[in-house]
Amino acid sequence: MLSHTIERGVLMITPDAATDTGERTALAAHISDLVHTYQPFPVVIVLEGPATGSATVDAVVEAHRACAHLGPADHPRTDLLRHRSLIAARSLGCEEWLHTPEAVDRVLSAAADLDALLLWLVRHVKHVA
Repeated sequence: MLSHTIERGVLMITPDAATDTGERTALAAHISDLVHTYQPFPVVIVLEGPATGSATVDAVVEAHRACAHLGPADHPRTDLLRHRSLIAARSLGCEEWLHTPEAVDRVLSAAADLDALLLWLVRHVKHVA
């Protein structure tokens, strides 16, 4: 039904094959059990190939709901603690320079703007190995 590994302190769950509607509840329960067993590890669920059907996605959503209570409930930033990823983005638009060699410099400049955020993350966010 699925496989799991721990890679660099992250629980990686990979459904092995397409899930039909009848297996959805069992898959959701299996994912929830793994998440509870390996808490507080962050979790990544890898959906690829035949395991990307709607029943599998429904099972993942169901497991997410079942595990939503995990984490320190009395922490003042509980809502933030439930997030397992961070995306930093800056729109560069679709201007004329996008199709010129200047694009490389603009993208590198935008990436350099992330240096302060990355430095803060390195200093303040616990690294789980």
